[in-house]
Formats: sequence, structure tokens, C-alpha cells
Amino acid sequence: MTHSTFTKKITVLSFVFLLSFSKLFAVGAGFTIGVKPSIAFDTITEDQNISTDFLFSAAGNVRGSRFPFVFAMGIEAGFLNKDFSLGANLAFDYWVIDSQIKNTWSIYSGCGLAANILFDFNTNMNFGFGPRFFVGVNKTFYDGYLEFFAQLTAVPFFSFDNLSNKYFAIQIPVETGLRFHF
Repeated sequence: MTHSTFTKKITVLSFVFLLSFSKLFAVGAGFTIGVKPSIAFDTITEDQNISTDFLFSAAGNVRGSRFPFVFAMGIEAGFLNKDFSLGANLAFDYWVIDSQIKNTWSIYSGCGLAANILFDFNTNMNFGFGPRFFVGVNKTFYDGYLEFFAQLTAVPFFSFDNLSNKYFAIQIPVETGLRFHF
């Protein structure tokens, strides 16, 4: 079997698997944009510096319906410790509450995990992670195929950089986006 034939068979099998997965679990996919203001506390030095940070984020996301989760991965940019930083973010949310307000308008809430890795132009690397607690609303259009959502999140965030600085931050992300369900 040639490499080209093997690649075609793997592609077809992957497509069939994804199609089956989407019918079983009612998957939605889309994008999220948001802002993340935060207050960071220096936990190492004696002067106990407090800084305000502000990041912008954009991510692709996947939502399951039978298993109420949202997985998002994207990019982040903004000011972290007064330096412009750029990097990647990752989030996993589990919906505990999903209640209908009226017709196709719902409120949801739950918890999850968040992580990011950021680099500034001084070759400093920053890694952070923490739990997420969120509440949001969503509105579904076009017979359940298009979902618009907005959510407010609280994230107690632990952050480390390559200069041995440790920070505890409280992030308050405000996020919105669209998901297409198939």
C-alpha cells in the first residue's frame, strides 16, 4: 500500500468517525472573543506589588450537548506585568446548570479549568492556570443551528514566569461568541 492510499483511507475513516461523533453527541463549534481584566498580587517579594493586567483573547470552541462541556483553545495578547505579551490559552468548562428562560433563550452556569502561556518581547515566559466559575446566557437561532452567547467568568489564577516570580491573580473574563451546531 502506498503512502497516498494509506493517507486517503485514514482521511475517510476520520471523516466517518467525526460524522458519527457529531450525530451521537450533538456537537457545536464556533469562536469566542473576550477581554480579561485582572488584579495580580506578587507573592514572592517583600514589597507585595499589586498590578492590574488587561488581556484580549480569541479562541475556537467546541460544545457538546449530551455531555455538557465546552472546550476552547486560542490566542491571547495584552499587558501582563506592564509588558506586552502574546501567547496561547486553553479552557475546559462543564455546565452544571442549563435552564430555559423563555423559548430559545437560556441561562447556564458551571465550572472548569483555564491555562495560558504568554511571552513578552524581553524573552520572558509566563505560565498560568486556575479554576473557572462562570455564568452566561445564550440565544439559539435558525432552528437550533446557530447559538449566540455571552458569559462572565471569575478565575483565581496562579501564574509563574521564568524569572522565578509567582503571582496570584483574580481574572474576570467577559466573553461572547457564536457556535454553529451540526
